[in-house]
Formats: sequence, structure tokens, C-alpha cells
Amino acid sequence: MVAQMVVEQAYWDEGYSRYALARVPEADATRRLVHRLVPRASDGQTALELGCFPGRYLVELGHLGYRVSGCDTTPRVDTDLAPWLRAQSVAVGALRRGDFRALPRERYDLVTSFGFVEHFPDYADVFRCHFDFVRPGGLVLVTFPNFRGAVQRFLHHLLDRDNLDRHVQPAMRLEPYRRVAERLGTVLFAGYYGRFDFWTDDQRGRNGAVRRQLLRIVHLTRGVWPFVPDASAWSPYAAILVRARG
Repeated sequence: MVAQMVVEQAYWDEGYSRYALARVPEADATRRLVHRLVPRASDGQTALELGCFPGRYLVELGHLGYRVSGCDTTPRVDTDLAPWLRAQSVAVGALRRGDFRALPRERYDLVTSFGFVEHFPDYADVFRCHFDFVRPGGLVLVTFPNFRGAVQRFLHHLLDRDNLDRHVQPAMRLEPYRRVAERLGTVLFAGYYGRFDFWTDDQRGRNGAVRRQLLRIVHLTRGVWPFVPDASAWSPYAAILVRARG
């Protein structure tokens, strides 16, 4: 049995109720990774995203030619997501509201999640579940934030503690996923990416004046961030791409 998320549903529903659906900028690190690692679809190929709202990367997969499907537990997946994707010239399959564990066991050419696995205590099993939906020889792509790297962990602990606590820190390592992936297919990519970046999510408004000033000081260094090499200690994201066994 897969464990429940460490984040209450009300947190997602509140945050997403105000979220404006839009494509992420071309410079977004995960958008660039998707276009670098995911091959263009041939006719009729399909993709599934677990935890798909607000569709930031579903739209990128759609623009690569995939017919996209997804599931999420937040209400707007029922009302807003499909019309927005179609307005972006994306072919839409099934968008379902509910737990991914209850999805019909349909098979897709590509199965993805972005910032999903790290919210589960049983993260390795959640990752393994991606393979329940992929066709033999298909691709599984999973990304997650790297709050566990030494520099990232220090900054989030100092300036973003509530957000840090909404993530399962041991889940933000590549090794557990690599071990699972090597039993189920061939690892094509596993690494940290995004050079350096830092953001906070102080939804409860607990950061006082001192933390806000420290955050401003951190952001004064933003001009050099694009020149920092990728590293597990400070890069903001990690990803693993696997070709499922045929």
C-alpha cells in the first residue's frame, strides 16, 4: 500500500485556486530538460503525467506531439485544465480527478511526474508505480526538487522551513530511484540540473523581517546563478529518465 502525501489536500486546493494557467518561460530549467530528453512523438503516441495540475509540462509534452493525459486531486483538473490545454493546441486524452492509484491500468508511451514523488514517505514505491502505466519500451521521466543538497538544505532550513517540511527530504536523492529503475529498465539519464536557483513558499506568512532581508541578500547574487555548474549540493532539481524493459 502506498503511503498518503505528507501535504494536506487543502494546501494544494488553496494554492491552485489562485494559480493562473500559463506556459513557463523558455528559460525554465525543467521545460528545457523536457525538450532535451524527451523525443518528439510519432503519430498516435501518448503521455501521462501523475500529479498533472497546473499542466505546465503537459503543455510542453503536447507541443512535442504527444496526446496528453493526467490525473490530479485538485478540483480545477475537472474544470479548467482541458480547455486551457486545447487553447494551447494540445491534443488532450483523459484528465482525471483522483488518486493515481485508482487510475485504469492503461499504457502510455511516456509516463511522467514533476515535483510529485518527494511528497510521499513511500517515495520509491510511488516511483515504481509509474512503470504500471508505461508500455514495454516506453519512457518514464521523473523530476523533483533538490532541497536535500547541502547548500539548498541550508538555505531552505534558514529561509523556507515550512516549505521544506512539506517535502520528504530522503526522497530528493537519485540513488533510490536508480535502484528501482535498474530492475525495471535502462537508465538513460540521472542527474541534477538547473545550475543554481532558490525560491520560497511561505504560504502561512511566517517569514519575518529578518528572513525577508536575508532572502533579498541571497537574491542579490542572481546575476551569477546562470553561470554556476550543475552539482548535487546546490542545483535546484534532479531527474531520472528510464526506458522500460521491452
